Amino acid sequence: RNDAGGRRILRNDPLSPDVKKKFIPGRRQVGQRYHLLAVSHPHLFSKKRPAVVVPPPVHPLTVPYDPQKFNFNDVPEEEVLVRLRYSGGPATEEEEQHRILVNVSPLMYGHGLLIPWGASCLPQRLSSRAIALALHVLTTRNDCGTSARDDDAGWFRLGFNSLGAFSSVNHLHLHLLFPHEAYPPSEEEEEERRFGFPVERAGRRWRREIGDGAVEEEEERRFGFPVERAGRRWRREIGDGAVWIDLLEWMVPCVSLQMVGRCNDNDVTSEDFLQKTVARFIQTLEEREIPHNVLFIPERKRQRRDRKGRERDDDGGVSSRIIIIPRQPQHHFDSEAAGFNAALGEICGMVVMKSSRRFEECDEEDIVDWMTRFVALEEEVVLELVEALAVS
Repeated sequence: RNDAGGRRILRNDPLSPDVKKKFIPGRRQVGQRYHLLAVSHPHLFSKKRPAVVVPPPVHPLTVPYDPQKFNFNDVPEEEVLVRLRYSGGPATEEEEQHRILVNVSPLMYGHGLLIPWGASCLPQRLSSRAIALALHVLTTRNDCGTSARDDDAGWFRLGFNSLGAFSSVNHLHLHLLFPHEAYPPSEEEEEERRFGFPVERAGRRWRREIGDGAVEEEEERRFGFPVERAGRRWRREIGDGAVWIDLLEWMVPCVSLQMVGRCNDNDVTSEDFLQKTVARFIQTLEEREIPHNVLFIPERKRQRRDRKGRERDDDGGVSSRIIIIPRQPQHHFDSEAAGFNAALGEICGMVVMKSSRRFEECDEEDIVDWMTRFVALEEEVVLELVEALAVS
């Protein structure tokens, strides 16, 4: 941040004193609240890099790449942070490079952009190959970071907005996100700090189950997006339990896919099985022209038991969980009237307000109402998509 800010690459500073953060109050019962986070960036929307989007109401998901419009090959070299090498298939040396760029209009500290195969000029679509790259970057880069060895709170996420889901650039890119950087201390946490010994508030490094192992290990996701802590409505297991598909209890129907065990097919690894399952789901959404937002989440592998008492994999590494949000097209959502966009961050619980007034007056019921009416697909449609995936 200091280097980019010092060279005036950033158009807004997420650490500026005038950036405000708070947990959004709600009138629902405590156990039913979503614990949404509101952020006020006074200069974010006025200084964002202009981009050409497909004009509403038409938002086809398969618009070809157009070199005449803004793309990430146009950015200056000073915005390039690093180049990664991972092909996932035959490619030239230039095509194998995946740049990580500074996001010049960051939502949070550390916010970057991953540009897969930038020289290939791919449109904004999540192919099976792009999903494999995202999972590889998510697990290998998080696992080698210094913070990841001791504390997974600082791990990054990867996010994707399809066309029609508030992606403004039709050049394949994913967002590199550090949601823990967006969190303020809650009133409850401030109050808790006044009582007890400090050790009582310490997090845990790991947990072991005793007895019959009936209690399922759950990750601490305190520093992720609020949607990561959502409960589940129901679960399907595929690949003989290698992957769990959960319908989440959230303000819009969304689906979580998670690798939890070994795949029975000796020719397919569990990671490949998860990647191919996600790719099939995304392909179905594209065929039905359903816009979507996708969140890739790293999770430390733990020892688990399935319903038959078999132990899951536990090699101490990093596993992956993917939340996919099928949704209505973005032109159904009036951002100016709502006071915020409905992109990945907002749907996942980090709502960036367009004005200080909207930030001060926002409440959970109002935001949930906007999301339910103008973003959410009917639950029956999402259930149909998941059931088709489970039997395919």
